[in-house]
Amino acid sequence: DDSAKRALEEHLKRMGLRGNVDATEEPGYYKVTYILQETPKVSIIIPNRDHADELERCINSIITKTSYGKFEIIIVENGSCENETFALYEKFKKINNIQIIEWEHPFNYSAVNNFAEGYAQGEVLLFLNNDTEVINFDWLERMLDHAVRKDVGAVGAKLYYPDHTIQHAGLVTGICGIVGYCHKFFPGESSGYMRRMKIVQNFSAVTAACLMLREEIFQEVGGFDDRFSLNFNDVDLCLKIREKGYVIVWTPYAELYHFESRTRACDDNLRPTFRQEKRFFQQKWKKIFEKSDPY
Repeated sequence: DDSAKRALEEHLKRMGLRGNVDATEEPGYYKVTYILQETPKVSIIIPNRDHADELERCINSIITKTSYGKFEIIIVENGSCENETFALYEKFKKINNIQIIEWEHPFNYSAVNNFAEGYAQGEVLLFLNNDTEVINFDWLERMLDHAVRKDVGAVGAKLYYPDHTIQHAGLVTGICGIVGYCHKFFPGESSGYMRRMKIVQNFSAVTAACLMLREEIFQEVGGFDDRFSLNFNDVDLCLKIREKGYVIVWTPYAELYHFESRTRACDDNLRPTFRQEKRFFQQKWKKIFEKSDPY
């Protein structure tokens, strides 16, 4: 529909934004590809402990499948003991935009990433798991489309299990009494409920397995809360960002594989740390659970 396309183009112009509006394969839905007016440096932060094969696959996919050129990779070594891992580090040290730092304390996801942020030189941070693999070459641009917008606090990506079913397409509060994944296990090419797996939209939270935000936002909210050592740290970060008045954006146009086990969440429910952090999360964000998720 040309009139709908024109309306969106005129809206961009009124907002002082530059971008191309294209129809999608979903009738009545459109894709805006923004023309980046700034090219900030992106610091990709990856905590790691052994699993050299997964880390190598992750790093190689970033290097060979990223069209955006202005990025650095920070690998945070934490307690590795396998020779293959340190041999891989030596290989990576020869690459200019990769640095390896060491966290010499017991693993705490929040503390590790807060520590690594102190070494980041980019205006934009990207927290990324070591068991991911980039799919589309313009993944960073499509996340930056939104991360550089002043009203946006954080951006999440579309993550697939190795069998191309959905691992992450946004997080919804209230699922299972706390928080859960939208469209989990749906076929990767599905449109989802009301086409939601195919369109850019707001969510209450996105996963830090691949999460982008401006460094100034990270500083404004005080980074990750290290009282969440293993669970809910990303959701807590997003809720803190929303509390400051920013929105959380999820885009289906940044796609990666996430090799997390499909059964891991079931195992986590049995662990004392999970139960403890779940109780703390529910207490901290009690007001969130008293309302329905707005998204």
